[in-house]
Amino acid sequence: MSRLSDFIIEDGRLKRYVGEEAHAVIPEGVVAIEGFAFGGCRAVKSITIPTSVSEIGAYAVSDCCQLEKIEVVAGNKKYFSDGSCVIDGYRRAVVLGCCGSVIPNDGSVEIIAEFAFADCVALDRIVIPEPVRFIADYAFAGCYNLEDVVLPHSVTYLGRSSFEGCERLGSIAVPDAVSCISDYVFKGCASLVSVVASDELISIGKGVFDGCHGELVVTAPELSCIADYAIKHGIKVKLI
Repeated sequence: MSRLSDFIIEDGRLKRYVGEEAHAVIPEGVVAIEGFAFGGCRAVKSITIPTSVSEIGAYAVSDCCQLEKIEVVAGNKKYFSDGSCVIDGYRRAVVLGCCGSVIPNDGSVEIIAEFAFADCVALDRIVIPEPVRFIADYAFAGCYNLEDVVLPHSVTYLGRSSFEGCERLGSIAVPDAVSCISDYVFKGCASLVSVVASDELISIGKGVFDGCHGELVVTAPELSCIADYAIKHGIKVKLI
């Protein structure tokens, strides 16, 4: 069990966890977990967030390769936890996850928020359930061991760099409801060899496939936006 001395706290803001315990229990009274507060804490296996926390910074648990469980103490007015996901109840958004996360499929989540799983280096598979509709910027960026992503039909938007740096991701099917793929979504996905998309896609940002596998094949309808994009960027296209 962690001790108060394991935490650097200033004005109620958790700056850094410096302990060596595997189970980090953030003290009651902390109102914010700042970005990178647990960054690189590779011994941490679980984190308990108190009722007082109302702010969580980007990359808060970056590179915590053994983190399997995140729990919010009952009574927090903004966040709750389910399946080792921290969920903002007002936004209906997963704001923090780990390699042990299972996104609930009970309708409580519609958004995967900015940086929610960013640099979750031990995450190898994620199933995103209905009715999630929005994958925000950098949501899964830097998850370099992520091999398999299941996107539901409800998803309509893939945010900037949402899967950037997912080096082991081999294939992905873009749901028909997706109308926009933002900049750099699949940048640096060095193992990506197959992308399947429909003609419902009407907007594609810049650098979407930068740094992808040389054998990448985009499967899409003739005259579709993504087929045209792929041809212009020298990417193989399989028309359907």
